[in-house]
Amino acid sequence: MASEYKLNLKSSRAKRARLAKAYDKHWLLIACKLVVFASVVMAGGLLIISNPLAWLVLLPGVLAYMLTAWVNGDLKNTEPGKNDESALHNRLEFYPLARLKNESPSAHELWQALEGCEESYFVSNRFVIDKSFFEQLLDKTAGSAEKIWPIAEKYRVKY
Repeated sequence: MASEYKLNLKSSRAKRARLAKAYDKHWLLIACKLVVFASVVMAGGLLIISNPLAWLVLLPGVLAYMLTAWVNGDLKNTEPGKNDESALHNRLEFYPLARLKNESPSAHELWQALEGCEESYFVSNRFVIDKSFFEQLLDKTAGSAEKIWPIAEKYRVKY
């Protein structure tokens, strides 16, 4: 039954999830917006005095704008994949998918990947149990998360 649930961290969706995590830093997006603003202002000033270098000065702003548009557009699209429904990398949300380190994680590594997600808060608040209690109970051997995937799928279908 464990072979039914495959996790491929080299898939294009898993790579996009890691890119989204890397570029989701607020300071990076603010820096890109500042570069766009400064580039437009300087290019506008150079265009007013008819200096042809204005177009060259505008280039960093255009590249920074393209990066922010890509991050806010394509990398924010966290829809599950449609091509291989049995693959876990197509079912998982971007945040935990980006935080998984290997393709056969332990139950403890899976719980750590969920750290900060709404779902982990729900589980601990629903049962009024501290997160450290879960961490102590979870199996730390590699591949132990394979026992969790069928249970999670059963809950996903049921609820």
